Formats: sequence, structure tokens, C-alpha cells
Amino acid sequence: MTTAPRIKPTSIFLRSARRPNPGRRSTYRRGSFVQTTGTSSIAHSLGSEVVLGALQQAALSQTTLGITELIFAAPDVDRDLYLERANQIKSAAGAVTLYASSTDLALLASMKKAQSTSRMGFVSKSGPTLVPGIETIDVSAVGSEMFALNHSTYSTSRAVLDDIGRIISSSTHLKPPQRTPTLRSMPDDSTTTYWMYPY
Repeated sequence: MTTAPRIKPTSIFLRSARRPNPGRRSTYRRGSFVQTTGTSSIAHSLGSEVVLGALQQAALSQTTLGITELIFAAPDVDRDLYLERANQIKSAAGAVTLYASSTDLALLASMKKAQSTSRMGFVSKSGPTLVPGIETIDVSAVGSEMFALNHSTYSTSRAVLDDIGRIISSSTHLKPPQRTPTLRSMPDDSTTTYWMYPY
């Protein structure tokens, strides 16, 4: 297992979005962000909309972005729109990882406000929305109280931060259970379609 770098939640998820460090490009919007470090990009919440727009523009202009790792954390994006852009998303990066949860109250509120059937970062009773070629991780078990309306699980959870740290620090892409052995294959090891943190 690759050792994860000690990433400070505030620096990678919040403060750096307001005060970018040299070599990092960030877009901050209503508590969401897009963080780019080297060839890895992390889109959180509504920041995922910014990324989808950028990927569409890149596809239309036939621009190669050179992203090796693209990470979506609690993407507050309409599921149908994300599925429509799935090929653009996958073609833009060497590997794509998506973190979702069934207990994210912020996404539930967004679904109600947008009158949408689902958001891509939300895990319904039937499970997360899956896209072939995109590695999906259900983080519902990471912690119940961290999914209050502050929408901060991905910035406060050490487990998720460690997993993200292993993604961006590894010289080659590792499958979720390779970098974080505690993840459980769903529905089982022989027919894995996504992964989840165990309860």
C-alpha cells in the first residue's frame, strides 16, 4: 500500500481555493472548489459544474488537458448531465475517481431545490450511479455527523483525505483496494462495480 502524504484538510480543500499556492490553480464558488496540483485535479460539490464546462470546451476545441487523475468529491451535478458528459470526462484524464454518499444532506437539499431526481454525488437506496471506467467509492460509512449541511465530509475525513493523498502522490494509478485495503468491493470481489468504506 502506498503511504499517503499528510494533507491538511483546510489547505487542500478550503484555504488554497481562496489563496492559491504557486503551481496550483483553484476556482472557488459558494463553498465548492476546483483544485489542480500538477496533473491531478479535484472538483468538489458545485465545482464539478466548472469542471464539466471546462471539459466540454476542451473537447470542442480538441485541446489535450494532460490530466492524469481527475477526482470528483460529492459532485453536486445533475446525474443525467454527468452521464451525458461521461465520455468527455473519461477521455480527459488517465483515471477518474468519484466519492459519493447516501447521507449528504447538502445534496438532498440541492436535489429538492433543483427539482432533480438525483445528484451524481448522492447514493440512493439502489446504490451509487455508476459509469463504466469511473471508479466510484461510497463513503457513507465515514461518519454520520460530518454530513451536516456544512457539506464537509471530504475536507474533514482523514480516511477520505488519505485515499485522495495516495491517488495524487502515486506515480501510477492504483485501484481503490490497492491503495486503501479497508475498502470493500461491491457487490463482491468477483463482480466488483464500486467500492465502499465498511460500517
